[in-house]
Amino acid sequence: QTHILGLRYTMGDNAFANLSYSYLDDQSESYLYDDVSATGDLDERYVASSQSSQQGAYAFAMGGNDLSSSQEITRSQTIVADYTNQINNTVLWKSGLSARFHSLDNESFGVSVNQATQRAFRSTDPSANNSLEVNPWEVAAYSQVKLEFDNLIVNAGARFDYFEPDFVVPVDLTQFNEEEILDQETGQMISNRKAANPTYQFSPRLGVAFPISETGVMRFSAGLFFQTPQLYLLYTNNEFDRPQNAGSYTIGNANLEPERTLQFEVGLQQGLSESMGIDLTVFSKDIRELSGQTAVRGSIGVPVGRLDNIDYGTVKGFTLSLFER
Repeated sequence: QTHILGLRYTMGDNAFANLSYSYLDDQSESYLYDDVSATGDLDERYVASSQSSQQGAYAFAMGGNDLSSSQEITRSQTIVADYTNQINNTVLWKSGLSARFHSLDNESFGVSVNQATQRAFRSTDPSANNSLEVNPWEVAAYSQVKLEFDNLIVNAGARFDYFEPDFVVPVDLTQFNEEEILDQETGQMISNRKAANPTYQFSPRLGVAFPISETGVMRFSAGLFFQTPQLYLLYTNNEFDRPQNAGSYTIGNANLEPERTLQFEVGLQQGLSESMGIDLTVFSKDIRELSGQTAVRGSIGVPVGRLDNIDYGTVKGFTLSLFER
């Protein structure tokens, strides 16, 4: 479900303000039978996931059930407000802010079937039973000015972003699966969890356009951009469990930095006739803090993949278009 309410208020001929509120309620469930008893016993109609006598990685599964159950609820509230004022023939000023508040309530559990009795029960594998309740939030504010002169147009502005993941990370990464660890200085047991750090960024932007002939315009723009990591990257395996008999597995990282992109663009718009023209744009993007996996080798003796900011990318290119009016 999505609900949206928007309001616009006009203040004279040169100024107006917008205010909007939206509410998103996204729920999904995945299960075979919905009749779990208070004792944890499950429906006897469950069949083990593998009913095949074939062996090997490429053997066909001849029958059985998907032995898992999950429920995911995501609720997001978004507030956006902005104000625009055409101060005079030269100056246009615009400012705004936004806030997003998320609520995640996820639960999943695995199902095991006793081959001898064919009785189903909740799996005892910690990694198959997972619960997550977090309330991350983010705010942003910006201000920009547009200056229009006879032979020059300038767009200049700045934006501030702030994100709070509302989760924890291990104090000692090599013992990430332990909730308590021994403090080497005091000899006392201490919590192996600490609050994840919030992330923020100040992003300036600048754009300039000017004529080079009666039918041609050059433009240039540069800016720094901020992208909050997708939430599943922060909360993957949020209970830091090790799957039974797993050779390798992955944990998330609530301390992931946001992706930061520095973008430059140069463009030319040129009229060829009274009705035809071309538009050429050359751009370059330098992307930092992309997420990838690093290997953690800790006390458990099994390599563990952990999401971290280890990758970067560069994008360069151009677009050329011909248009007719």
